[in-house]
Amino acid sequence: MRNYNSQGENHNEKYIFRPNIRVSYNINDNAYIRYNGYISGYSPSLSDLNNVEQDIDSLQIRRGNPNLQTVWYYTHTLTGGYNKGIFGVEFFMRYSYDHKPIMEQVTFEDGKFVRTNINQKGFHRLNTEATFKLKPFGEYLTLSVTPGLNRYISYGEEFTHTYSSWRVRGSAVFNYKKWSLTGEMYTRWNNFWGETMDRGERIHTVSVGYSDESRLLGLEKVKWSLTGGMFNPFSKSYSQGSRNYSALTPNKSLVYTDNLKQIFVINFTINFNFGRQYKAGNKRLNNDDTDAGIMSGSKK
Repeated sequence: MRNYNSQGENHNEKYIFRPNIRVSYNINDNAYIRYNGYISGYSPSLSDLNNVEQDIDSLQIRRGNPNLQTVWYYTHTLTGGYNKGIFGVEFFMRYSYDHKPIMEQVTFEDGKFVRTNINQKGFHRLNTEATFKLKPFGEYLTLSVTPGLNRYISYGEEFTHTYSSWRVRGSAVFNYKKWSLTGEMYTRWNNFWGETMDRGERIHTVSVGYSDESRLLGLEKVKWSLTGGMFNPFSKSYSQGSRNYSALTPNKSLVYTDNLKQIFVINFTINFNFGRQYKAGNKRLNNDDTDAGIMSGSKK
């Protein structure tokens, strides 16, 4: 992978080797284990590379950094599962490391706090989940619960932060002939990057669906489904926020309402199968140019 950008006399060019390895092994008819590892990278945004300053408020300045360098990272993912009878368990573990990631740095100059992005030392994250499934009435009812843990270690030039976040999600799926009834619940899934923790959302959903096969436009039978659902039908409160642990400019933000309106969604899908069939490969590179290069004046 080649990343290149330039502004005036400054330019940044980097080549990154992107190997990918996948290994899968079926232990027996009921158990399996899989591994996937790869190396990749990402470029700094055009807005962060701009050699300009922008006032945030009377005490803070946002400053670009044309010396930012492309970041490379590697990821390891391990999954496995065991299913037999009415019981099943699946586990997921992912570790990733960003080398010299682009993160915010705050300094104090001439009576003002200057916020800019630099290549910090490193960032580690570990995500682990285990899903336990129970089918007490065969395919008619599936109950599952998934506890998970996110662990973050953020190394900067002038800071070191560690943060852990637990989450649990659960679901119940009832199937009868062509009908299905689903209920899901998620606790918060907080995220950490640099010196900032972003609080996730608490969500629960209920949906009802119907699926069938029908002849359409003289074609063979096509599969279709219609599902209606609602987000947070049993709650009127909502909150979200963030916390910055900077030694110079720590801050908190909170968004809260006790008048949450429920959202109803309808999803209709139809699957046409005709002509030559083939298996599409996954798109691994994103070549879209959607970066406007405009610096944000807000604090993170």
